[in-house]
Amino acid sequence: MNTLQIPGAEFHQQLTSTTKDIISAIDALQPAAKQQKAEKLNELLPSLKNARERKVSKKAILAVLKDKKLSISPVLLNELLGEVPSKSDVVIKQPPSAPLTGPANF
Repeated sequence: MNTLQIPGAEFHQQLTSTTKDIISAIDALQPAAKQQKAEKLNELLPSLKNARERKVSKKAILAVLKDKKLSISPVLLNELLGEVPSKSDVVIKQPPSAPLTGPANF
């Protein structure tokens, strides 16, 4: 006849140790880089807006962010600030020229 063995104190201590290890591992987890960047930008938003109110150029703001390893695109900066892109922000992509079909008439 099989008897049910009740785990002893050593088993419970091991389980507790394993649980503590899992808790420590979970507590050490960091958000994805994209989420960390979003959180940083959210923290910086008041300063970014203040800089624009002081007429600091977007180019200068982008340069500081890049220098501080928080590079973003001009488009994202405009979105964060709720601004319309300026002419210098807009990059016009021209479609590739159409290939010639048929003989050229010169």
